[in-house]
Amino acid sequence: MVARVVCAEGGTRVETPSVRAQSDGVHVVIDNQLGFDTGFSTRYEIGAEGSNAPQGESEHVLRAPPGALEIGCYTDPDAIESDLQTLSIVDPSGIYRSTKLDCDSIVEGVGDSPEGATGERGDPVDLARTRFDQVTDLGDDDVVEIAGYPKDELRTVRLIRNGRVVATITYYEDGQGGWLEDTFSRCDELIG
Repeated sequence: MVARVVCAEGGTRVETPSVRAQSDGVHVVIDNQLGFDTGFSTRYEIGAEGSNAPQGESEHVLRAPPGALEIGCYTDPDAIESDLQTLSIVDPSGIYRSTKLDCDSIVEGVGDSPEGATGERGDPVDLARTRFDQVTDLGDDDVVEIAGYPKDELRTVRLIRNGRVVATITYYEDGQGGWLEDTFSRCDELIG
């Protein structure tokens, strides 16, 4: 199922109040009827994203988790959150695995790979296990697994300790068979 959002003179209109999550994310068609290229932004519990919306219809795949998604079109870069409307994302099959950290204080980092960089080869879960072990000694009961949407072009791996998500790493493909680190987030108390 694909959600449909219209960008028109009178503002943003969500024509599909509920959409089902797919294995690669949430599919949304933006129908830009404004007569010029614009943009759209989204906001949800653990983040935000946005993109360009050319004239006519364009399909976008979002990483938003199940729950409420606020989405809106904008023409003024200073007012990107002024016309947000709500769309509900449902996941009855349980495709999505949460990437939300279960702690109050979070430390985040962003990878800084130059263009054309070569990433590490291997399974992102194995790469993340090595990286997590550099930050904290992994225990026998710790779980390292794919999170988010399983077929997302970005691969997010989470660390579960004592039933809590305490760290995540997101990787992207380098185009040469390897993986580069995009983001790293961990609970502040998770130290060596």
